Amino acid sequence: MGFRLMIVDHDGNQRPWSIVVVRWGKTVLGYLNRCPHNGVNLDWERNEFLDPYGVRLMCGKHGSTFELGTGRCVEGPCKGRALTPIALTVLDGDICVVGVRLVEDDTPFDE
Repeated sequence: MGFRLMIVDHDGNQRPWSIVVVRWGKTVLGYLNRCPHNGVNLDWERNEFLDPYGVRLMCGKHGSTFELGTGRCVEGPCKGRALTPIALTVLDGDICVVGVRLVEDDTPFDE
């Protein structure tokens, strides 16, 4: 599943931040939604990140495929390079990003 979040950068500016969250067995993994080959988003259609077999992440631009557990590219123009990992944790059933300052929404959840 892909998420477009807003983060606060080192200068205090807000900017979009697109990540991919994958469940791999009992583990939840996160990667920056950016192919190391040329910087495009991985999903060729919204939230379409997996290869046809559902076993690897795949870049829709040039077909590079990445191991789910490591983010390492195993086929394609960026072979040997890897996706940028995003630290995640699960708290009370919610997936949370660790170590990144996100822009908070001031709207209460019940509205």
